[in-house]
Amino acid sequence: MKDITVKELMEMVGGDIYQAESVDRYGIYIRMGQVSFIYDEDMDELAFRSRSAGEISLNVGSSIEYIGIGEDGTIVIEFNSQVSVIEIRKMEGLV
Repeated sequence: MKDITVKELMEMVGGDIYQAESVDRYGIYIRMGQVSFIYDEDMDELAFRSRSAGEISLNVGSSIEYIGIGEDGTIVIEFNSQVSVIEIRKMEGLV
């Protein structure tokens, strides 16, 4: 797993569509399909925007402890103890 910054995450995901799901059910459980990402640098907030489930915004400085990418391209975001670890995978074949 390679550490990446929020800026690197945003460059990597671009306008592509992803699936985001909590790895476990500790804290807040998240499962969102067809997700895109928005980062507000001024507010230091990362938003997960889903076509079907609305939007979740998290403050990067106080919520996110680690962002990494695996060899298979899976992105892992580790949060403080209030939110479960989330895996993000690119969704193929969506128009």
